[in-house]
Amino acid sequence: MLTAWQDDHIGLRPKIAQWNEVDTVIFTELSKMLAGQMSPEETMQSAKQRIDRIVGA
Repeated sequence: MLTAWQDDHIGLRPKIAQWNEVDTVIFTELSKMLAGQMSPEETMQSAKQRIDRIVGA
């Protein structure tokens, strides 16, 4: 347990207020790609556009 919580082993989510929305976008877009509905390039472009809208970029 102590090893799992060391800095080089732990994966923390980004500290942004919109994380839940961004996480949903990532999950949804990657699911489409894995289902063969989108190419990796299309997936990343779509995810970026949606995330940019969420965070106001």
